[in-house]
Amino acid sequence: MKPMEIIEKLYESNPEIFGGVAKKKAVTILRVVLKEINRKLENIEEGKLAIPPLGVFVVRTVQKDYQKVKRIVFRPGKVK
Repeated sequence: MKPMEIIEKLYESNPEIFGGVAKKKAVTILRVVLKEINRKLENIEEGKLAIPPLGVFVVRTVQKDYQKVKRIVFRPGKVK
């Protein structure tokens, strides 16, 4: 899913969710947030990255075909 598609879905579900922020600005914010999450995940060898209320990323290193591979699992937070 592309960032604009995510923002469109959010606007459809709740038009007031961004408090008047333009869609293009919301896409820019989303891209920055996703890049920051990616940067933090790259720096974790093993462990958890909690981002309340979004959820928790669990990072593990596993052996696959004689290579160590980083596996990242996302566990979403509870929706209120």
